[in-house]
Amino acid sequence: MKKILSFSLIAFSVLLTSCFKPQQPEKININYYICGNINSDTPANDPVIYKNGVISHLSTSGEYCFVSDMCVNGGDIYAAGYSIDENGDMYFKFWKNGESHLPLLRAKGEISKITFNDSKMYAVGTIDKEGVSHGVILEDGNPIYECQDEDSHFNLFGTNGNFFLVAGTVGHEGVYWIISKENEKYATEKVSVLKKEGFQYIPSDITGTYNTPVISWNETNMEDSSSRGCFTVGKSNTMLKEENSHINSIYVYNGFYNSAGYIRKGSETKAYTWAGTEANEYGRSLSGNSYVFKTVFDGSSVHMVTVAESENNIYFDVSGMIGYGTFKMKYDQGFTPSSIFITYTKDSNGSVEI
Repeated sequence: MKKILSFSLIAFSVLLTSCFKPQQPEKININYYICGNINSDTPANDPVIYKNGVISHLSTSGEYCFVSDMCVNGGDIYAAGYSIDENGDMYFKFWKNGESHLPLLRAKGEISKITFNDSKMYAVGTIDKEGVSHGVILEDGNPIYECQDEDSHFNLFGTNGNFFLVAGTVGHEGVYWIISKENEKYATEKVSVLKKEGFQYIPSDITGTYNTPVISWNETNMEDSSSRGCFTVGKSNTMLKEENSHINSIYVYNGFYNSAGYIRKGSETKAYTWAGTEANEYGRSLSGNSYVFKTVFDGSSVHMVTVAESENNIYFDVSGMIGYGTFKMKYDQGFTPSSIFITYTKDSNGSVEI
């Protein structure tokens, strides 16, 4: 009886200890990509991708090339932008793992954004038809939809393969399109949301659903180049209170529409976030000019990608990344970032790669 009681007490003690033992957080592998362009003499412009701080140069074939966006699919890295030939004409440009991709397409224009859905690569941008610009959607490098509005540009989009929510411009006007595909035909709803004489509107980020799109924009006064950030929820527009504010990213968190970017004050630029229209300076410890380049939302927390310029160098600071603090990567002056892509996966070995 004593042996049974002793064994029971030991088992209970072990169980009690395990219940109150601090749980270790899940370890995460983080891959951090930035694409952009380095202004240099050889080649004339150097499109690059940094993965976790390690640089890769994209093939240019001797042309002047720009990379606008990138994504990762099945372990392969895809990028897109445009090239410029000796006559100054722009052409669609795609890369896969640094090498030229989809070489059969030689169409004038430029790519703004790319993504994958069901193994198909989708992209939006602008196609040149006899000197007139039209917004375009491409599937695996081939145009599948062209906007009928002249001087139209597709800048941002989300898609499930059959529906496309696209934000862009017609002239200086801010516009979004809801484009649906049925029986190989497209039905289009065009919504003009921002228009003012002497002002230009450029979308900066897009989220939400097809019924309630959430799009951030930047209004520029073409006379004095002053700017003001704003966002559209459905068909309703909200303007930030601060002059010379600029939104780079928008997301929905705790039921609020939040945005992030910067405010220019004289010669200084400082990173800011907004909850609705309430501004909060972000990253006060950053010296020199700074701005929030992108926000990444994983459903439980928000991670800010902040850029700081100090001592003639550019630093990228990813903060709040799954609660593992911050880190910085240093880039030489002359690098212009185009977009950022972050992936994170569970690691069975319990290590964290940054």
